Amino acid sequence: MNCLAPVVVLLFLGILYLRGSLVIVTVQGLSMLPTLIPGDRVLVWRHYSPRWLKKGQIVLVWPRTEPSSYILHMGPKPNLLTVTPYIKRVVGLPGSTIITSVTDLPENLKLQQLKFHDEKGKRVWNVPPGHFFAKGDASGVDSTTWGPLPFNNFWGIVVVKLPTKKS
Repeated sequence: MNCLAPVVVLLFLGILYLRGSLVIVTVQGLSMLPTLIPGDRVLVWRHYSPRWLKKGQIVLVWPRTEPSSYILHMGPKPNLLTVTPYIKRVVGLPGSTIITSVTDLPENLKLQQLKFHDEKGKRVWNVPPGHFFAKGDASGVDSTTWGPLPFNNFWGIVVVKLPTKKS
């Protein structure tokens, strides 16, 4: 009977770890169309090391460096502890050079961002160590306006898209 107690404790701790590591997130924006649409649910692994990131992976990120500037979640039950990360795809890793176009930007940001682009409407980004570049599959706010994000802004990696609920 004494041998069972450590197993139960380890099992309990493992369940607690998984519960804090795996989170179901509902997609809210349009920037990942057609891959993900609003209302899709994805399983996110929170304790994935950003150093393991690969191009093409879908991730959740904080767009800003200051926690005080996070956007509060405006869902059915907003509270001070709930913030909304952005869902994007990794397109650049440390040492990468990314070239973006002013045409990649949402309409409302093109004029404001034009000054950062060359005469052909291109902008060159060099991803520094400890950073990554994340973009939506469709037009939206992403690293084309934020620039390369530090690994600290990485929130988790999408493990799988969950089946849709039947109504």
